[in-house]
Amino acid sequence: EKNQIVAAASGFPVLKNDKISLSEEIIFHGNIVNESLNFFGNLKVEGNLINSRLSVNGNLSFHSAEQSEITVSGSIFLRDGVRFSTLLADGKIHGTKDSFIKGGLTQSGEEIKIGSLGSPFSFNTEVEITCSPFLKKRLREEANPILETEFENRLVSALKKMDSFGIYALRIVFPKTNLRIFNKSLKIDEEKKNRAYKNAGNGIYSRIIENK
Repeated sequence: EKNQIVAAASGFPVLKNDKISLSEEIIFHGNIVNESLNFFGNLKVEGNLINSRLSVNGNLSFHSAEQSEITVSGSIFLRDGVRFSTLLADGKIHGTKDSFIKGGLTQSGEEIKIGSLGSPFSFNTEVEITCSPFLKKRLREEANPILETEFENRLVSALKKMDSFGIYALRIVFPKTNLRIFNKSLKIDEEKKNRAYKNAGNGIYSRIIENK
């Protein structure tokens, strides 16, 4: 009978110092280019996503993305910029103060906090808070009564705390950036700095973010 190793917790087996241990995160060294990949668990890409489709059942962090479709069941953290891509995350989408999203569609189920939104060259940029975009995409791809019930429960919960969700441009938001928070929308027609956008009774209101 062969020896077996049984893990007492979930994770990914890694060999470190001649010992097998569990990591809660997959680390991908380098760029992902012209690929279509699915990951189960948290993923850290120490590079860029280029012309790729990436689905992550967990959290995702990466350097930058261009012309890619990225769907995540958890949260997204980006260190640089996203150009002409689709980002869908049931959790938060955060970036560094130098991060940016230019063009494409970005949807979060909770909060978007990025350095700059849109482009000085007036590229249309769609930025939205909506209920569970990752789960919603799965429902469009497959009929599943269990997932439908899960989405309905999440929608009820999200509507109750809708006023706490927000979109934050830590540096600049450019014209032709379209913001949506559930059924409220706002089209940015002039450049604004250090802005937070949140749901109000009859629309979306903005306030200046105080720099600390």
